[in-house]
Amino acid sequence: MFIQLDTYFYPRVNISSNPAFKRDEKDPCIDSEISINLTGHLLFSSQREFMADIELTLENASDSNTPYEIEISVFGHFRADEDLGINSSKDHQPIEPAKFSAIRSSVVSMLVGGLREQVATITARQPWGVFLLPSINVGSFKFNMALVGELAEERSANKHGEAGSKAARKKPARKSPRKRVEK
Repeated sequence: MFIQLDTYFYPRVNISSNPAFKRDEKDPCIDSEISINLTGHLLFSSQREFMADIELTLENASDSNTPYEIEISVFGHFRADEDLGINSSKDHQPIEPAKFSAIRSSVVSMLVGGLREQVATITARQPWGVFLLPSINVGSFKFNMALVGELAEERSANKHGEAGSKAARKKPARKSPRKRVEK
């Protein structure tokens, strides 16, 4: 399966330097005391299109010597070259595991790579120099998933026992009014 990133942007970027940071021999980028929190959402809008966002937070622990506090999020719109096989009637896992694994790997690699580059670019002009985010274990990354648009409508229809397709829910076509002929 081929996944294309159509567009991405950073809705929130907040990077501030820590005035209490003490430069020492230890590299702050690989300091085990640094705690990075990542959260993500996948929003499936059709069988071939979806959106994803990842939010990254790096906070200074009271006993940690980190150069920056970072809050940044990235949002991307993706397309797949084949149907994703989304089953709108399933609540917890609407997509088969093999396809989800491919999506997760691609999305995390692309979006976290973008986050890493954005953080490096901004911190390069900060007082403590470039900060490089560590690698992310893609296999353990968890996404919250939701269906939006036509897939959400389909799920709602399935839950209420209605027909699941748009065609079945269409209103009958209106007859055009007859023209009035004057005598």
